[in-house]
Amino acid sequence: MSLRAAIFLLPFVAFGQVPAPQPSPESDAALRARVNEFFQDFVNGKFRAAMDLVAEDTQEEYFASGKAEIKEFKITKINYEPDLQKANVVLLVKRVWNIQGHPENVDTDMSTVWILEKGKWVWTHQRDPNLWDTPMGPANIELVKQNANGAVTGIPRNITQEAVNAAAKQIMQQGGFNKSEVTLAVDKPSSERVVFHNAAEGSIQLQLQGPAIPGFTAKLDKSTLNFGEDAVVELSFQPPPGVNIESVPKTGSVQLSVIPFNRSYQVQINFGARGK
Repeated sequence: MSLRAAIFLLPFVAFGQVPAPQPSPESDAALRARVNEFFQDFVNGKFRAAMDLVAEDTQEEYFASGKAEIKEFKITKINYEPDLQKANVVLLVKRVWNIQGHPENVDTDMSTVWILEKGKWVWTHQRDPNLWDTPMGPANIELVKQNANGAVTGIPRNITQEAVNAAAKQIMQQGGFNKSEVTLAVDKPSSERVVFHNAAEGSIQLQLQGPAIPGFTAKLDKSTLNFGEDAVVELSFQPPPGVNIESVPKTGSVQLSVIPFNRSYQVQINFGARGK
């Protein structure tokens, strides 16, 4: 090649696109294996086992947060950072959405961030409003995202319009009881159920307190709730033998305390029917 030809080609070399660094086959295989192990733990419901695949600075958040219920998954794309120490892994997952109390399987894109920590790939959670759905639920409630071509991504692929409307309605509802008051008869056995919904992002503890009224009981079916889960409070009255029902107060209330938010919710109880 002549000197003149070499000089002529220099601009093409200088301004040509430099290929992005690529990981070694071993590193890529290791990442895929860790991602598969992590999501298989979700499929199997072994969330504690998946803790070993979580970055140290994310483990506390992972432990306290609600977990997505996943049925199937498949890696669709991996984008590595230039230093090859970080990667964005996109998956197609079949997950369960509870829509107005009814579980429905939907396909959706899920974007996850992985980093090398002590020589091993681990999942980390970075709160970014532009991220899509994550293993711990949506990064935010706006799952719709547009890419550079204007295509909409990040939304379920096989969900009906009725289900979308129902999900939107559910998202707009704040956490709390589904009823503010109930009525129990005092002249015969009676019972009512109220449902408490956890809309907080994360796990909460519940403590139930009720009035000390003979024959009245209040039972909570579970005291720990993850994001989006419900707890049922069973309220019942059994007239005690030999007790004058007129001595039963006409009203009372149960209180549900939510930890760690130090917030309380109440349901008023009306003891209505008193015979003739």
